[in-house]
Amino acid sequence: MISNSTLFYTKFIPKCNGDCIDVNNCILKHSVVEYNYDIPSNGFTLYDSNAVNTTVASTYSIWQTSNVFLTIKKSIINDFKFVSLSYMGRILSSQSNITFEDSSISNLSTGVNLYSYSLFTYARLQFNFAIRRCKFTLGNLVFNNDYASNEISIIDSVLTKVSLGEPETSYIPYEHPILYMRNVSFLDGNLTFYTRKVDIAYSNITVTTPFAIGRDSNISCSSIGRSSSIKQASSVGIIASSLTITNSTIKNFNTGMQVAAEGLNKITITKNNFIGNSLYNVKNQGIYDINAAGNYWGTNNVGVILNKIYDYWDDINYGDVLYKKYSTKALPAEAGCPRYIKA
Repeated sequence: MISNSTLFYTKFIPKCNGDCIDVNNCILKHSVVEYNYDIPSNGFTLYDSNAVNTTVASTYSIWQTSNVFLTIKKSIINDFKFVSLSYMGRILSSQSNITFEDSSISNLSTGVNLYSYSLFTYARLQFNFAIRRCKFTLGNLVFNNDYASNEISIIDSVLTKVSLGEPETSYIPYEHPILYMRNVSFLDGNLTFYTRKVDIAYSNITVTTPFAIGRDSNISCSSIGRSSSIKQASSVGIIASSLTITNSTIKNFNTGMQVAAEGLNKITITKNNFIGNSLYNVKNQGIYDINAAGNYWGTNNVGVILNKIYDYWDDINYGDVLYKKYSTKALPAEAGCPRYIKA
């Protein structure tokens, strides 16, 4: 254990089975935590400390399966970067776990791949990633999205101007990794997960780019809105191919939802409020009909409701949006959900 110290330009290389290095009540400046693939299990814990300009470097490739644990608790983190030293560009193994708890984080990012002969210019986070009870401002994290993918868990936290996403790919994993969010304020950020299952509840989200959602996703008891930092013209709220969204509000976009169901009954939109979307509330660009019964469409005028739905009646190549049994007044939506209870 290292405690009650100030450390400059320090390199930590955990090399043991279990928790190797514990840093408690310290100030760290310009530090490196390097994980090597030849160690079967290793860990690093930072507790009640202040860290500035920290780099986590990984030599892992796709074939390494070591368990790595990096835990940061009750700390103040500024300028924290993950970088890869492997030719595959992956950062740590999919069995690894990185956790931030009860901390203040500023500028957390995925750096470039530093390996000289890499196949990939970008690095990707391959480990399981958790943020609990944190305030996270400014960040850009790119996650892996192939068969060695990871789980992202964000709970009871506030994230501002943060980008979370995956690289563009035509590969869709058979087992979908998950983005799990509960009681999160995600403000003025970017969420792009075309292949990842999303499970979101009790959250307030404002986005600067379309919120892209992967297979078998669920959103409930949440608000999805446009960031005030972007213009409403041409903005899109949610892009989805397999989603159930209930008891939520989609508001202030040009197009609230742009959907193309990948199969029958793959898109369900019920008990939601669509408010302030200027062009369309729902735009169906797939061949399947969409179940969109029981929503409030921002008006009780059926003509206005129809004008803000794009479907078969605008282009016969697309399916219908089944909007009837609609509410004539705003629904309780997220405000009517049972009270959220913190774990």
